[in-house]
Amino acid sequence: MYQINDRVVLKSFLGIKKPESGNRDNENYSLLIGKYGAILDLNKREKKILILFDDNLDDLNLINHNKIKNSLWIYESDIKKIV
Repeated sequence: MYQINDRVVLKSFLGIKKPESGNRDNENYSLLIGKYGAILDLNKREKKILILFDDNLDDLNLINHNKIKNSLWIYESDIKKIV
């Protein structure tokens, strides 16, 4: 269904559909809901996709856990392909 370089939007984060308050600020990745990015890699076994977000995670005060800046592993169920 998804392929490298597909454009996607984050529709939820871990099933959460709107940004939450109360999480530690630098790990509140639900702030990315509604943000766009491109697929860099696929992990079909775990059903996760590496997304390179258009937004700078540092500007949102979010921790970058990956070697590629502004990218996060996201579950397939949390994204929607842009056609």
